[in-house]
Amino acid sequence: PDAVQVATEFINQHHPEPIEIQQVAQHAGLSARQLNRRFRATYQMSPAQYLQRVRVHHASQALLTTETQIGILALDHGFYEQTHLTRLFRRWMGPAPLEFRKGSRQQA
Repeated sequence: PDAVQVATEFINQHHPEPIEIQQVAQHAGLSARQLNRRFRATYQMSPAQYLQRVRVHHASQALLTTETQIGILALDHGFYEQTHLTRLFRRWMGPAPLEFRKGSRQQA
């Protein structure tokens, strides 16, 4: 596998944990700068943005499939606190986490 694939697998497996991009780069055998360049060429986003997307994706799945409180869910998926999840969730998904959960229930 190429270095970007190694990095994405690492991010996907370790997304709930605190991850430094330097750590991801080392795992992939690249410098942080090389990883950033290759990531942008492949995904049109930085490794840090990819990590955010992965965390938001997993949090959105948990919002749909569990009744877990949003603050706990945030911590379970690698966010510092609920406001951190809410801010990034809005950026990538549109609605706030609670609105997303309520909206999905109304459609079901």
